[in-house]
Amino acid sequence: MVLAIPGTYTPPGSPVVAAAIASWEDETGRPHEPIVANSGATDANILRARGLPTARIGMDRIGADAPLPLDFPSGMNVVDIREAVRLTRAIVHTAITLCTRERSIP
Repeated sequence: MVLAIPGTYTPPGSPVVAAAIASWEDETGRPHEPIVANSGATDANILRARGLPTARIGMDRIGADAPLPLDFPSGMNVVDIREAVRLTRAIVHTAITLCTRERSIP
């Protein structure tokens, strides 16, 4: 092994995770289901390791009705604009929720 990145975790009750889940559910119209068995080597992992609570969200590479099959090269080099729009809306929704929430001042 050349490099190991320890895993990190933001609790589901954290404001950023709760806001991201609510946003995802609003955008998709269905309950959130966690995706498991993903790689932990992401920017979110690095941010969490530096003390910044982070929610990891993403988009499908290409939709089920795309004109080409999903394989590794297309998954890395193709963006389904519909999925990019959904992701952008979810990120903006999450940011607005976090920036406008009530906070208690200690």
